[in-house]
Amino acid sequence: PLSPTSCLAPTTAESATTSSLISARNWNVFQSAVSGIEFINCQSMQIQVLGSVPTISVDKTDGCQMFLSKDCLDVNIITAKSSEMNVMIPNGEEFVEQPLPEQFRTTLNGLKLETFPTDWNCDIV
Repeated sequence: PLSPTSCLAPTTAESATTSSLISARNWNVFQSAVSGIEFINCQSMQIQVLGSVPTISVDKTDGCQMFLSKDCLDVNIITAKSSEMNVMIPNGEEFVEQPLPEQFRTTLNGLKLETFPTDWNCDIV
């Protein structure tokens, strides 16, 4: 049966089964999650997904490494009030590390706001 799994101890936790929602802290390895994985108020978090997960939510977390499997490359990553976030994407036998943006630029376009990650390699006019 699908049930929420919570790993709050400061040790490695591993879930070999599929869970509906996983609340995680510290280093965790999970097979799959039906609805998602969430980090809330974490420090130096690492997670490895061996199967698939539709959503990873990171809220109020400083230091987060997410190792994805080839089965979850269509994941949606939602972040709020977090820093030092990296996604490790499988590339053959290696992982490619990609940082998630922490700063954004918002401009007005008529009556709508448009928000984009800040790119310090370009000129802001």
